[in-house]
Amino acid sequence: MAARNAAVEAATALYQQLPRLDRILTPRETTLVCNVATKVASLAANPPSHPVNLYTVERNQTTGNWRKPRYSARQQAVLRKAQLLSQSHGAGVLPLGNLPGPATEHKPLRTKLPKLPKDQRAKAEREAKIQERLAAMDKTMEEWRRQKAIDKAKLKSDLPF
Repeated sequence: MAARNAAVEAATALYQQLPRLDRILTPRETTLVCNVATKVASLAANPPSHPVNLYTVERNQTTGNWRKPRYSARQQAVLRKAQLLSQSHGAGVLPLGNLPGPATEHKPLRTKLPKLPKDQRAKAEREAKIQERLAAMDKTMEEWRRQKAIDKAKLKSDLPF
């Protein structure tokens, strides 16, 4: 009974410690945090004969059966969020026991650029080709005029009339 009272007092103190987190977390998440803190406090006050981990899969030592974690991965994510928020708001570390880190590492952002439309991919090459042609435009115009004069002379008849 004394252990239960100590756990309830610890949960009450924790709930009073989280006034700002109440605005960030949903009521369901706040209840989860308080329930976990109560469970951890009661386990600390009255430790079992073998160590209990609330967050990972364990094998029963007597029967050999596997026991699911007490709190699912989603609930553990909520607890991690509450832990980070409590530290950022200056409330201190929540008594949540040995809460593991995230199950998966975050992948780095994609380094491969997206494939653009063909005209956008070839834009730089096309602009460079245009600049080269503009630089050679005087020479091109001179050749064109000369060729036009030659073609005009060919069309002119040799006859005097």
